[in-house]
Amino acid sequence: MAQPSIETPFGDAHATIVSFGSKLTWLYADLAVERDTVKSAKLRVKLSVREEALTDDTFPFAFSLPLEPSDKLESLVYEVINGREEAISVASTLSR
Repeated sequence: MAQPSIETPFGDAHATIVSFGSKLTWLYADLAVERDTVKSAKLRVKLSVREEALTDDTFPFAFSLPLEPSDKLESLVYEVINGREEAISVASTLSR
């Protein structure tokens, strides 16, 4: 399955929603970066009625979040700490 990709200053970011029915829907996201480019990553997920922050401090950087049938995805924000200890963030949208 092809994932939508966005170019970021730290590499490509991918996200997709996979659904196997109303109670089996997940958001999957990852960063395609070089091992030493990013030290840690966070994905902030804004849904219509809640917000989630997922953190990954280990390469490769990947995230997953179960979604409720009522969840409407509004935005994704990828935040990283790069190898120079700089914080960088990139916003994206993904519709369901």
